[in-house]
Amino acid sequence: MDLNRSPSQIARSAAEEIRALNHRTLSPKVYTEPADLANTADGIVTLLERLPQTLKQLRGGLRMLEEVMEIRTDNGQEPHVAVGLASSHLLVAEDDIESVITALRRARAELSHMAGPWPEGDEDEEE
Repeated sequence: MDLNRSPSQIARSAAEEIRALNHRTLSPKVYTEPADLANTADGIVTLLERLPQTLKQLRGGLRMLEEVMEIRTDNGQEPHVAVGLASSHLLVAEDDIESVITALRRARAELSHMAGPWPEGDEDEEE
């Protein structure tokens, strides 16, 4: 884990990894067995489970900057209003992510019970 990067660099790096995942999975043929799907879903669940903390800390950073420096805006909006709105939207995002996490956990649970066909000769044959 390289913590010598700025928060924005780390976020961009994470976004690039998701972009790579999106490109890699353009063809469904990259998944060779159901476990690949379950493992991919598991990684995405882990990513999403970490986002609420990230958003909470983003709100904390905004509050801290509001306290220690004079924030200005370029759209004519009062800075304290902009800070309040941004904080509110981040809080909504935290709540919304929780429902996405719940749905994806359910999908992952179903995927984790799937397997490919039995290899030839491994089936229990009735005699």
